[in-house]
Amino acid sequence: MTTPQPVKPSVLGPIREMPGLISEEDIRQIREMSDLVEVVSEYVTLKKKGRLHWGRCPFHNEKTPSFKVDGALQLWHCFGCGEGGNVFSFLMKIEHMEFPEAVETLARRANVEITRTVAKSPSALRREKLFEVNEAAAEHYAVLLRRGKDAENARTYLAGRGFHIEVAAEFNIGYAPAARDALVGHLLEKGFSEETIVAAGLGMRDGRLKDRFFDRIIFPIRDLKGRVVGFGGRALGEGGPKYLNSPETPVYHKSETLYALHKAKSQIVSRGRALVVEGYTDVISLHAAGFTNTVATCGTALTPEHVRLLARFTTEVVLVFDADAAGMAAAERGLAFLSSSDNLAISVAVLPEGMDPAEYVSHAGAGEFEKRLEESLGLVEFVIERRLSGHDLSSSKGRLAGVREALSLVVGLPEVARDEAVDFIAGKANVDAHSVRVELKRYRPKRTKGAGRAEAEAHSPVEGGVREKAERELLGLAFRNARYVEWIDRQGGAELLGSEDHRELYGVLSEVSEGKRRRTGGELLEELSGRMQSLASGLLLDTSTVEDEDAYCREILARLKEFEVARQIDTLKRQIERVNRLKDERTYDSLFDELIKLEARRRELQDEARGGTVVAD
Repeated sequence: MTTPQPVKPSVLGPIREMPGLISEEDIRQIREMSDLVEVVSEYVTLKKKGRLHWGRCPFHNEKTPSFKVDGALQLWHCFGCGEGGNVFSFLMKIEHMEFPEAVETLARRANVEITRTVAKSPSALRREKLFEVNEAAAEHYAVLLRRGKDAENARTYLAGRGFHIEVAAEFNIGYAPAARDALVGHLLEKGFSEETIVAAGLGMRDGRLKDRFFDRIIFPIRDLKGRVVGFGGRALGEGGPKYLNSPETPVYHKSETLYALHKAKSQIVSRGRALVVEGYTDVISLHAAGFTNTVATCGTALTPEHVRLLARFTTEVVLVFDADAAGMAAAERGLAFLSSSDNLAISVAVLPEGMDPAEYVSHAGAGEFEKRLEESLGLVEFVIERRLSGHDLSSSKGRLAGVREALSLVVGLPEVARDEAVDFIAGKANVDAHSVRVELKRYRPKRTKGAGRAEAEAHSPVEGGVREKAERELLGLAFRNARYVEWIDRQGGAELLGSEDHRELYGVLSEVSEGKRRRTGGELLEELSGRMQSLASGLLLDTSTVEDEDAYCREILARLKEFEVARQIDTLKRQIERVNRLKDERTYDSLFDELIKLEARRRELQDEARGGTVVAD
C-alpha cells in the first residue's frame, strides 16, 4: 500500500483538513471503483448526448440543463453556477459531507474495504455522534411504543388512524413516555454524554437534564440517506403545543428537510410528480393508500430550499394542504417560489372544507383522492381564484379591488407566467385583458435613468473574450499534462494570465508539480479547494481536444504574449497622443520608435501562433 505523502497546506481546501491521513492508494481505488454517472443519477435525471450526460443542476434552479457529466474523465461541471469536480466532491456537496465521509460512503457503495483508518475531522466526528444518538433514541422510542405499559393511549390513537403495528414499524413510529427522564436516562446508560444529548435536541437542561419529548407519539425524521436527523412529536395529553419538533442542530435543518423523502424519492422520479402535505400522519396515510410519492414539511412553511430539493427529482409538485384557512394560506405562500423555480410546475389539490389529506383518503378512498390530484389547479390560478372570491365581482368597485389584489400577488412572476396570469384574472373578473395590463403597470417598478446601461454593464460577459478562452485552453492542457506547467513557467508563468482566478489556479498547479510525481485530471482535483476545484473541472470538460497538443500549446502561449504586447501598444499610443511633437520632438520620437518595435514583436508572435516554435520541448 502506498505510504501517504504530506501535501502542502497552501494547495489544500477544507476537504482535506489533516494531510497524509488518507493514503493515495485508498483514494485511487475507491475513485476507480465508483462510477460517477451512476452516483449522480441517484440524485439527478441525466440524458446521454454522445459520450456525455446532461441534466438540470441540483445546486441551483435552471430551466435548460447545463450540468454536464463526463463518464470517461469521471468529472462533472455545471456551466450555469460554476460548480464542479469529481465523484468525491459531488457527494460532499450534495450530502453536505466532509471528505472522509464521502470516502467511506463510496467505499461501502463499491464494496471496497478501506484497510487503513480514515481519520475524521472534529466536526465530522461530532456529526457522526449526533447520528448515532438520534438512531439510538429512535430505536428506544419504537420499543417503548411496542412494549411500554404506559403507551396504550398511543397505540389506541394510532390504531384509530389506521396505523397498525406494520405501518408503525415501517415508519419507525415511537412513543415518548410522560416521565421526563425516560430517554435521557437510557442514552446516558448507553454511554452518550449530556453534551451530545443536548446538541441533538433530545434533552435540555433545567436544573437537571430532562427529555425534550414526553407523552408524545414520536415520528423520526430522516435525511436523504435514511439517517435520523430529528424528531416530530404529536401530543397525547393536554397542555403544550400539539406538535413539537426538534430544534435546529448541526445535522437537522427543517427548512432543508422533507419528511419521508428518503422513502419517496425513487417513486417521485418514477411517477414524475411529488405530493407535498403538512403532517406526518398525512404522509403515512397516503403511503398506505398507495401514494408513495408523498412527503411533508417538518413543522415549517414550504421554503425555497424545499422547492430546490424537490426540483432534483421531478418537474411537477402538487400541494395537498388542509382545507382550512391555515392550509390554504400555506399553499398560497408557495407563489413566492415560482420566480426562482420556473422549471417546476406547482399546483394545488383542493380538498373539501374541514378535511385533511389523511381523513379524505380514509373516507373517500384512493380513487377519489386521485381525482382531486388530476383536478388540481395551477398555483397561480389557485391564488387568483382564492383572492377574487373575497370580492363582489358583480360590482365595478368589487371587480377593481379584486383585480388589484390579484395583480399585487403576480407582479413578481416571470414574464410568461405573469402574462398568463393577467389573462386568467381578466377572464375570472370578466374585464378586458388590456385594461388589466394597464392596471398592472401601477405595480411595476419604474426604471431610473441610465438603469438599462448599468444593468447591461453588470451582466457583461467579462470572461467571455478571446483571451479568456485562450487562458482556459492553456490551463486545461496543463491539467491534463504536467509538463506544460514547465513550458508556461519558461514563458512567463502567471504573468501571462489576465484573470485573477486563472493566476491563482496556475499557482496551485505550480505548487503541486514541485517535488511530486506528475498528476493529472481527477487525481489533482482532490487537492484543490472547493472554488478552485469547480474552476478546474470546468476547464477539463470545456477545453478543446486536439491531435498535436504541443503545437497547440505553443500557439496559445504566443497568442497570450501577443495579448500582452497589444496592451502595451494601446498604452503607448495613448501616451503618444498626449505628447506635443513640435514642443517635445525627442520624447515623441522615442515613444514612436518603441511603438515600431512593439508592432514588430506583435507580428512575430502572430507568425509563431500560426505554426512557429516558441517553446522548445
